[in-house]
Formats: sequence, C-alpha cells, structure tokens
Amino acid sequence: MKELLINLLKISSLTKQESEIAQYIESKLKTRELFAQELSARDLSARDLPSLERIGDSLIVKGPFKPERKTVALVGHIDTVPGDNEVFIDGDRIVGLGASDMKGGIAVMLSLIEAGILEKSRFNLYFIFYAREEGPNKDNELHIVLQKYPELKSIDLAFFLEPTDNAIHLGACASMGCNVTVRGKRAHSARPWQGENAIHKAGQLISKINSLAIIDVPIGDLVYREVISVTKVQGGIAGNVIPDECNLYLNIRAAPGSLEQDVKDRVRAILPSDVTFSFTDWNPPGKVPIGNEIYKEFKNMFSLSELPKQAYTDVSMFSEAGIDAINFGPGLTSQAHQKGEYILNSMLEENFRIFMEFLK
Repeated sequence: MKELLINLLKISSLTKQESEIAQYIESKLKTRELFAQELSARDLSARDLPSLERIGDSLIVKGPFKPERKTVALVGHIDTVPGDNEVFIDGDRIVGLGASDMKGGIAVMLSLIEAGILEKSRFNLYFIFYAREEGPNKDNELHIVLQKYPELKSIDLAFFLEPTDNAIHLGACASMGCNVTVRGKRAHSARPWQGENAIHKAGQLISKINSLAIIDVPIGDLVYREVISVTKVQGGIAGNVIPDECNLYLNIRAAPGSLEQDVKDRVRAILPSDVTFSFTDWNPPGKVPIGNEIYKEFKNMFSLSELPKQAYTDVSMFSEAGIDAINFGPGLTSQAHQKGEYILNSMLEENFRIFMEFLK
C-alpha cells in the first residue's frame, strides 16, 4: 500500500485538474479481471456483475448485489489543495501533498478492492472516488454522482475516508456566510467630526460578535459548538479620508439538526438595523447516525473513539440525500492542508486492517 500511495502522491490532482489521477485509478481497477471487459453501457442496478462507471473525473465501483444484504459505501475525494509536492518517505511518515487529505484514504480504498473485498464482503459495496471536493461546493462532482445514480440512496451506511486519525467523527456542522456592509459619512481625516467613520462603527459590531457566547449543543454524548466569526474586513479608500463604508464577512457554524432559516434568524438578531447584509454559501449539517445498526456494530467491534465533527464535510451531502454517513479515515487531522503534509504508514495499515476485518 505504501508504494501505491507514493504513486498517487506523485500525480498532481489539484481541484479541477483531476483527469490524470482519475485515469490512473481507472487503469488500476481495470487491471483486475473483475473489470477487464469493456461494456458499452454499464448499469449500476445490475445485480449479477460488478460495475465500474466514470462520470467526469469521478468513478463509481459497485460489487455484486444480493438483495438480502445491507449496503455499505466507501467514499473519498481525489483532489488536493494547491501546495508544494515533494514526495518522500521518512521512517513511518509518507510525505506529499494530499497524503492525509486524502490520498491515504484513496490508497486504502484501492487496496481493499485489490485484496478482493468486493467478492469477499458480507455487504453490498460501493466505492466512490470523486472530484472537486476542495473547491466551491457547487462544483463538487458528488452532486452529479448522487443525481445520476438515485440507486445510491439504498446505501445503509457510508464511510468517508477523510482524515480523522482513525477515530470516528460523527455528523458535521453546517456552514454559512454573511456579507455585511456598514455605512457612515465620508469626511476629511483632519475633521473627522464632520463625518461618521464606517470602520469605527464596524468595530463596534466586531466587538459585539467577539463577545457572543459559544453555544454548546449536546447530541447524545457528543457536544457541537455553534460560533459566529468575522473572517474578512475591508474598508477605506485613502489614508486621509474618513471612510463611509466598511464590509465584513461573517462565517457561521451551526450544530447538526440546524435549519437554514433558524440560523439566518440568529444572525439577523445580532445585526444593527442600519446595516445591509446578504447570506451566502449555506452548507447544511450532517446527520449524527448514532442509531444506525451498522455503525453501532462497527464502533463496538473495534472500540473506536467517537468525536463530534465540528467542521463541514460531505457527509452532509449524503445526509441531504437521506443516506447515513460517518467520517473515518487514516489521515492526520493536524496535517490537512499543511506544508510538508504527511501520513503515518502505521495508521494507513491499521485503517486497511479495520475495514478488511469489518467488511469480511
């Protein structure tokens, strides 16, 4: 698996530039006799044969289907953020752009298929390799995959192999943006009393947001934290002009179960009446599937740590489609998007072992 990951790391796969790695993954799969025969039209609903389908730069693998079995999916994105890509091995560390987020998870998925898990599994299996995760949500090819293949809604539990340090991360917080414009009156900076400084007014709002209490939301034994943060500030046109406008960008995180309208109402309640604002980029929360029978068996079989997912991940997209999903991957959360990103080979092998044992 180490050599496989090295090969994946050497292929540049920045968001919207995933064609080469998609072709590599497709070629690896087709070297197996299972997928060697080219078919003019594959049907993911076929019950007697495994299938391999490519849509854009995403690939969907389906194992033999038996109606009496539960259905499980392993899901991972193949793109990376920009960065330097020096690839090397240093002891237990495998270094390279995307090693933890999440080519390590992709290596596990491919290794499971190469080890014959499609034939050996006690579940019906899907493996979904998808593109465009690290860019704008609207470009994410997982949207297209779910739209084109409604039969994926038969999945009983999906594992997203995002970096989680081999712990289970449940759910996902919703994310929303809000553009706020604070207005004042322009004047010469030598006579500020003749104007109204929009940056100073914005400072009062920033101070108010900074003083907001973090809201803890318990779900079972997990606690999610709802927060509002100012992440961008822009104002002023010259060093000697009192500004008449200041623009803020707010980032809002809301716990699983939150509704878009309720989150908007909470933000409106803290904004002064004389500002203008618009909401952007609603990414819904991910469900916490603590009652899912497959999940409970998985957790109990390996005594794995269970943590709340404070960030947004694509389990939310599956939740919207009515599919239970969890985050469980070999990558290190501390290494995602870092310079000199690495993964531990020992954690990679452990993740593979856990999935192999559970799926068989």
